[in-house]
Amino acid sequence: MSRRRSFQEDQSWSGFVDLFSNLTILLLFILMIFMLAQFFMSLQATHSKGKLAGLSAQMVKLTERVKQYEQEKEVLYEVLSSFKVKLDTYAKTVRKKEIHIADLQDSYAILHQKALFERRKSAKMEEDVKELNNLVAQLEGTIIEKDHAKKLTQEELQKQKRTLETEIQKLNSALDSSDKYIEEQEVQIVELSKRLNRALANKTMELHRYQSVFFKDLSKALGEDKAVRVKGDRFVIQSEVLFESGSSEIGKTGKDELVKVAEMILRFEKKLPKELPWIIRVDGHTDATPIKASTNWELSTRRAVAVVTALVSQGVDPHRLAATGFAEFQPVTEGKTSLERKYNRRIEFYLTRP
Repeated sequence: MSRRRSFQEDQSWSGFVDLFSNLTILLLFILMIFMLAQFFMSLQATHSKGKLAGLSAQMVKLTERVKQYEQEKEVLYEVLSSFKVKLDTYAKTVRKKEIHIADLQDSYAILHQKALFERRKSAKMEEDVKELNNLVAQLEGTIIEKDHAKKLTQEELQKQKRTLETEIQKLNSALDSSDKYIEEQEVQIVELSKRLNRALANKTMELHRYQSVFFKDLSKALGEDKAVRVKGDRFVIQSEVLFESGSSEIGKTGKDELVKVAEMILRFEKKLPKELPWIIRVDGHTDATPIKASTNWELSTRRAVAVVTALVSQGVDPHRLAATGFAEFQPVTEGKTSLERKYNRRIEFYLTRP
């Protein structure tokens, strides 16, 4: 029995050792698999980190390029705004010239009608002269003819002839006077046209000279102030500087800016000759975004009136100011992005003639 028990114990111990050996081999195999997996995962992670670093570098470059494009886009908007302002100025100058040309054409039409009337009178006089000449010829024939000589004496015929010749001379004199009058009227028309063109050119040049002085003084007064920008023949304040969104009430910052503008206008007025007609037109502009309380027409007009009222309260002569609202219909950009819409929301000050 003891031998049998010893043999069974030996077999149990041998089985236990085999099992333990197998478990050890299995654990070593699993450990080896785990280490290989860790090795490949570390290689993959290193490769992924390299890719991530490359992507981060590309992202930084793309961000810098986007910033650069935004800056270039802003510069282009500035240039486009300046070009549109100049184009608007040229269009207004052309419209003014068209108005003056229409006035000249009216004056010319009146003088032309007078000339036509005088020419008709001259034509009528010429017809009268022809009739008188025919009558004279008939009378001369009557003198020659013996039958008519019995009815009228030679003396009476000569007397009638002299009377007719006197009438002819009067008509010729009147005709010469009419021709002279027509020539004088045509000369007056030409001279009037020249004078009006010279006067228009002189007034336009004079106003342009003072526009240059105006914006030069404004630039000096503003200094490094970024809120107000001089653009061509006008200067611009973005609406955000003066008003809250959708509001026509000027804020504290806006009032401070308008105090500077009013002081500059008062100094500038002293430089202008009293006989020169001029006004500063305050133009209100909005973007195309609809508002609930009213319309963009009303908002742009109320803002322009608010600015004019603020300038008057600072001592600017109300006879030298005008307020107009353009809503969203005179944009400087397409208004598709928030930056473009910001440029379209503005108050413009334009020195012009009333």
